Formats: sequence, structure tokens, C-alpha cells
Amino acid sequence: MKKNPSNWFYYGLVFAAWAVYMLFTLASPEQSSSQVKLSPIAILALRATLLVPYMLTWLVAVTGWYYFHMFATDAKRKHLANHYAFRFISRGLGLLIFDLVGVPMISAARTFWAQNLQAAEWLTIISNYFHIIIPLLAFSYLYVGTRKLVLSSHYAASLKNNILPSLIATTIFISFFSIALFGNTSRQMISETGRFASYYVSDTLIVLTIIIPLSITWLLGIQAALNTERYVHSLTLIWRSAFIRFFHGLLAIIGSSIILQGITAFGSEQLQQVNLLLILLVIYMFIIIQAVGYLLIRSSAKQLHKLLLAGVAHEAH
Repeated sequence: MKKNPSNWFYYGLVFAAWAVYMLFTLASPEQSSSQVKLSPIAILALRATLLVPYMLTWLVAVTGWYYFHMFATDAKRKHLANHYAFRFISRGLGLLIFDLVGVPMISAARTFWAQNLQAAEWLTIISNYFHIIIPLLAFSYLYVGTRKLVLSSHYAASLKNNILPSLIATTIFISFFSIALFGNTSRQMISETGRFASYYVSDTLIVLTIIIPLSITWLLGIQAALNTERYVHSLTLIWRSAFIRFFHGLLAIIGSSIILQGITAFGSEQLQQVNLLLILLVIYMFIIIQAVGYLLIRSSAKQLHKLLLAGVAHEAH
């Protein structure tokens, strides 16, 4: 099958976004070396080490979405059952990638304009709410899509019984997140040693517009992953293996989202008291988990598209 040239359009967007991110990152004013006990050259080198992993992750993510988008499009063209569900999932993945690229871009812009306190404050607020609203929309689409898949299978009755594990997991995650957040003394005001406050909004707004939406987002994400896990049992073995990878990829993306929100919740003042090596390990762990998640989704989407084009039956009887 001839490759659709539109994929290069998306790759071009990724490279353009990465180029802007690189310019912001490398041209940003250096943080005071007394705060992190590193020379300006070492700080620049650390920044540079994030450039390539980000670009590779973005490319893998866009490729995975592209394959799933093609799968959903061809599923509709071939009148495959559940093609509407796959389109919902495709939109959810697209929004996750928008968040994947958008948050680092806004954070890099904030660092670039760090000396403009008003700009830094607004960019922090925009970054935080961008990373709240977009994943909420993304996981809503994923939840609706995966729910439609389960409802179409003989596992539809299990939908009434599978909410408890998601609620327990979400409660545990949001509890630790809230403890870290309210232990962060620089959540609203810049500390003497920090560069930015974490949120710049009142505690009331933090609860209403950060914690509650985040709880819903994680609940929908975990539920979408569990819906996918239940749906695979209604599939033939070869289709099942592809959807299991999608399930594991979705879990990895949810995990990376929780890690990123946890880093934000701790705040710059608390992080500066932690060993720099440990901070770097957490950051690289976040990037690796994120990359593995999108690699699994890319692998899953590519196989699903091949199976569809080959006419392999997907539902077990």
C-alpha cells in the first residue's frame, strides 16, 4: 500500500516545534550557579541532554497516532464494527500528543522569560491549566471510545463492576499528590531560593481547578485502560496481542502524567533540597516511561492497521 504523504506534514510539525523548543531552551538565561552548584556550561549541557529524548518521544508519539488514525479511518471505510469507538480513541491520542508537545514548549518559554516576573507567572498558570484541560479532554475521549468497545462485546456487564479498582487507584494517587502539593510552601509565592511558584493561585482554586479535575482525569484514564483490558478478551488471539500493547502503553502514559504532576506539586524549593542526581533520575524516568508508552501504542496501532488491511477477523466467537 502506498504510504500516505500526509504523515510528513505531522513530522514537519514535530520538527518545527522541536526547533522552537531548542531555541527557547538553549537561549534561556542561566540560573544562578549558587542555587544548583553547577557552572553555566554544566547547566547548558544538562538542558541539551533533554532535547534529543524529547524529539524522539514526540516523533514516536506522532507516528503511533498516525497509524491509529489510519486504522480508524480505514475501519470506517471497511464498515468495521466499532469504527466510531476507534475514532474517539484516535481523537484522545491526538489530544495527548498536543499536551505532550505543548507543556514543554510553554515551560521552555517561561524559562526564557524568567526575568520578566509577570510573564513567568502567566506562563506558569497557562502551563498548569493546559496540562489539566487537554489531558481531561483526551482521557474523556479515550474513556468514551473504550467504553463503546466493551459495550459492544459480551463483557458489557462487567462495566458495572470495574469502577472500584479505578476509584481506589485514583484516591491513592490524588492523596499523595495533595500531601505533596500542600507541603509545597512555594505553591503560590516565589521562595527566596526558587525561580517560580508552582501555581500562583489560591488554595481554593487549587482544589477546585487542579485537584478535582486531575482526579477526574486520572479516573477516566485508568478506567479507559481497564476497559481496553476487558475488551481484549472478546478478540481473536492475534488482535488481542495488539490491544494488550495498547493497554500497557496507556498505563505508561497515565504513569508519566502522574510523575509530571508530582514534580510540579513538590515545587522548586523542595526540589532544590534534593540531590541533583536524584532529580535527574526522576526526570529521565518520566521521559523513559512516556517514550515506552508511546512506543507500545505505535507498535499496537501499526499491527492493528496491518490486520485490518489483511482482512483478519477480530472478534472471537
